Amino acid sequence: MIKEPEKTRSMDMDFLKGILDVIETDYPDRYVMMLEDRTRIKTLFSNEEWIDILTKSRNSYESHLKRIKKQENV
Repeated sequence: MIKEPEKTRSMDMDFLKGILDVIETDYPDRYVMMLEDRTRIKTLFSNEEWIDILTKSRNSYESHLKRIKKQENV
């Protein structure tokens, strides 16, 4: 297994993932379909997939807010 450079890992941690960022990363084919306006976003994903997308987005913001609060307390 190849280790990532430390900078890359810390940059990923600071990147807030919006809903479209998660879709672009996890579902690239469907992301392209959305951009090309070939289908409605609602019908592209199952309920379980929506929960996963929203959870990943929320978790990135939650981690970011925790880091901010931690820095403020230092």
